[in-house]
Amino acid sequence: MKVILPVKLFFCVFLILMGTSVAFACRCQSASLRTYYNRADVVVVAKVSSVSTDARQMTTAKLAVSNVWKKDMTGQIEAITGSSCAFDFKEDGEYLVYLRATPDGKMSTMQCQGNLPFNRAGKAKTWLKRYGKIGIAASGSFVGDNFFVPGYTDLFWANTFGNVIR
Repeated sequence: MKVILPVKLFFCVFLILMGTSVAFACRCQSASLRTYYNRADVVVVAKVSSVSTDARQMTTAKLAVSNVWKKDMTGQIEAITGSSCAFDFKEDGEYLVYLRATPDGKMSTMQCQGNLPFNRAGKAKTWLKRYGKIGIAASGSFVGDNFFVPGYTDLFWANTFGNVIR
């Protein structure tokens, strides 16, 4: 009997330790549209031109920005995301994205920041039209002079003169 107790104890400790090594899924707590907006440094509608993931599991999405709120931005940006709460950007997908600036000047986002596929962002688009401060998506590129977004000029002028959301 003296041998069985330490074996049971060892087995219980082993199960507890193995259970703690499992990654925890991201759990988002819903917030109001105003809260998502206030937490963000900038809000954009953008189409994803490419997605890449590095060895540290950090994902970089290159975004062609068509609409912007809170401040002016270049028309093409990179957004980073990672960890168990990474936002799942899909190439050619169009999203409403709430971005924060990192200490090194990059833009980042996570799953729990209010991001939505553009076709499911109706309430957020209405809120932004009513309360958001419109910015300008100015020309500028992260990939060089050969990068071309069809209709970019039309989007630039639409942003400039307030015809912001389709």
